[in-house]
Amino acid sequence: MFFPTPDRSTLLTSRRGQNRHASGQGAHAQRLVHLAAVWDRLLPDLLDDYLRWRYRGVPSKCPDRTDASGNHRTISLSVVTWSGIERRSFSAPNAADNDVRVLIQHGYIPCSPELPRLAIHVPVLDLQHHARLRAFVSHEAWTRILCDVHGVPYQTSFSRQVAAAYDTYVQILQGVDDKVNKALHRDAPDWRVKHSCPACTYKLQDEVPLALSRLICGDGNNSSKRFAHSGRHDPRVYHSDYLLPEGEVNQFQNEVKRRTGTQSVKDGEEYATACADKWKAAQARTSGGSFRQALDETGHFLTVCRHAFVLYSVDMIRSGELAKYPLASLDRCMDAIGPDIGFGYDIGCTHSTTVFRSCIGDKAQERRLRFFVGAFHGYAHNRRCQLSYHPRLQTVAGLEDFETCEWIFSQQNHTARLFRHASSFHRHMTMHWFYRRWDSDRRAALGDFLYKNYRQALDIIHDVQPALQNMLTAQLLSELDLERFLNEERAYLDGLEQEPDGDQTAFRYLETLEALEIEQCVLLVHTQGRRQERNYLLVLRTVQDLELLAGKYEDELQTERWTSEHPDWQHYNRLRQCREFNLALDRLELLVVQRLFEMEKMNARGTGYAMRTSIARALSTRSKAIQTALETYNRLALTMSPPRPVLTMESVLDYAFLADFSILRYSRQDIRSRPWAQPHIRELLVKWLLLKCAIEEIKRLNIEIRRVLTAIEREPQDMATLIDEVTNSGAPWLAPELEMRMRRQVKSDAKLRDRLLDIMRLPGYCGFRDVGRPLTSVRPDDPANGMQPPERGLSQAPDSNLEPFEHDLSGDGVGEGVPVIDDERTQELDDIADVFGQLLSVE
Repeated sequence: MFFPTPDRSTLLTSRRGQNRHASGQGAHAQRLVHLAAVWDRLLPDLLDDYLRWRYRGVPSKCPDRTDASGNHRTISLSVVTWSGIERRSFSAPNAADNDVRVLIQHGYIPCSPELPRLAIHVPVLDLQHHARLRAFVSHEAWTRILCDVHGVPYQTSFSRQVAAAYDTYVQILQGVDDKVNKALHRDAPDWRVKHSCPACTYKLQDEVPLALSRLICGDGNNSSKRFAHSGRHDPRVYHSDYLLPEGEVNQFQNEVKRRTGTQSVKDGEEYATACADKWKAAQARTSGGSFRQALDETGHFLTVCRHAFVLYSVDMIRSGELAKYPLASLDRCMDAIGPDIGFGYDIGCTHSTTVFRSCIGDKAQERRLRFFVGAFHGYAHNRRCQLSYHPRLQTVAGLEDFETCEWIFSQQNHTARLFRHASSFHRHMTMHWFYRRWDSDRRAALGDFLYKNYRQALDIIHDVQPALQNMLTAQLLSELDLERFLNEERAYLDGLEQEPDGDQTAFRYLETLEALEIEQCVLLVHTQGRRQERNYLLVLRTVQDLELLAGKYEDELQTERWTSEHPDWQHYNRLRQCREFNLALDRLELLVVQRLFEMEKMNARGTGYAMRTSIARALSTRSKAIQTALETYNRLALTMSPPRPVLTMESVLDYAFLADFSILRYSRQDIRSRPWAQPHIRELLVKWLLLKCAIEEIKRLNIEIRRVLTAIEREPQDMATLIDEVTNSGAPWLAPELEMRMRRQVKSDAKLRDRLLDIMRLPGYCGFRDVGRPLTSVRPDDPANGMQPPERGLSQAPDSNLEPFEHDLSGDGVGEGVPVIDDERTQELDDIADVFGQLLSVE
């Protein structure tokens, strides 16, 4: 057994000198374009042949059987099957039949559409496809596996042939998806974004309106890099509704430059700018500017909903995370989703200013776009920024943390090795199928997401509400007092200057007087002598220059000469000490934030006591710069009036997580006596805000649960109606594909439905227990009224129960006999079982 000599159409290198180095212009590039055109011309017929083989099997005429009529011809070539590599002959009923169509009718995909010499059995390619999506197996690794199984020495040309056949197989799968979407009326622009997540998009009649209709988040990932000189011979473009085209993104490339210097910075925007500067400084060490020059795509910017369904992905082309990438994503999201979007971003504070000043600013204001910072990354922002953008302080988003992208990146990073040295076409193809598989998994695991969030919210209410009430009673306070404390802190920070400027002329005058005093002392101690006389003249000239400069400042200030006892000297000396103290505090905060980002890169994330202690230990042993900055801060803190607190490494880390550095920056008034600055009051505020987030989360989950329950009851009925229409429309081989997909969805939705019923059994559940009526339906004549509750449905809950927090929450928040399932582990086991089932079913 052996692989045949590769035909010319599957060779990936050109032997025509330097033509292969010209991007899209060499002989091999032209060959790829020609082959792509041939495949595109054959594709409509190949889709029908593929579906016919898949659901009917091979033609009635056996490949090795001869026809006495003579109106046929025989196709002989090598094929790859589970049994090995062998030579087979296939009979074409008509002499004019295309070789490729004959092979696909028998379940084989050739490596070339012209004079094929090798074909691969579809089950082999199907398993390769699943292995590539689940285990991220490259073409070379898969080819080596086949060679090892069949005892064939590996050659580079083998993987090229396998890759060529796989590209054709994926093209067929994409064509089948397009036909299915058209039959199900899912081919409208942005249909996937508008309908993929049932919890977000399957809106029902008579729903309680939410302040934010949909919560999404975005973030950049620099792991999906691709080298600039890789795949330059491949000019093909892979089209995907997940990927925004480069031309659409580049419309926003000058938005930041356009507003620079044309608009003044408004009050409060300097805090957002400070957050962005701190963020950029913290990330500068990992930017790799020189390495970026060797790359074409340096990463991608991803936008997802709160349930981790992918919305859009944007390639970052030869740059870092520029503002144009989230701008393009938000522009498309506002068009597809509509108003009242909550968008979480690591630097959402600064990006909100960019958006509202850009060409989409009017649209963003009209559609009430609201920005947040991530719950984890938000702790690196200053306190004033958090009061406006942090989801734990802006409780309208519930318990959403806006860090979903990190979860996706942890899985998607495994795909980077598949296209690091591939073409842009194959990079986009890999990303498209990863996103498609990811969304399918998220649909199956949606019940676990809702269950865990509902249980978490109930646990918070159960634990925090009694403790908060006891603390309020002990302090003789009410929730109105907590609201007032929060407003007082916000008002204080709004009026707090980041660094006292003072009178710059007075500061320069004070520095001149101090220098003059030093030089006069030096002048008095000089002795006679030739060398000393020269030094004396130099010092004398310096004193004269300082006298002239001091006189100039005195004229500007209209004041007499200051001495160390002068009131103005003492006043501006105190202000200068505050400036030095704040600069030292800024330096300390920046270094701590940088180290926190480094710890995040090692996946050491979390805000619990054990994690804070662990990070503090790492900081104290690894960061000499932080130690030096801490010593400088403590030295200056003791010179302040009143003295500022002396910090330890553990307290510095707590300030970084709680964003209390701004509180240390008071300079003109002592706020330590303010109620909202007291530690026990701040603890009360944290608990109170967390409780409000949990209550808001319950309200949102009650709506999402009913949406999902209605979707899984209604969608199979709509699909069944459309399948009947397809069957009657003369597309007999598409109907079985639709039926197969419907059966898979029903099996997956059965587990999802059971998980929703588990939520309804939780002590404290207060939402509806019946299905609703959708706002829109696939069937225009569909009567949405009179729907029956699910078979195992429980009694209905009226609308009044959406204010649920008088219910008995004394339970432990877990339904009896309902285990907590790890959705990632369960999905992984199911995938492994499916793959082994395919292997065992192959004869």
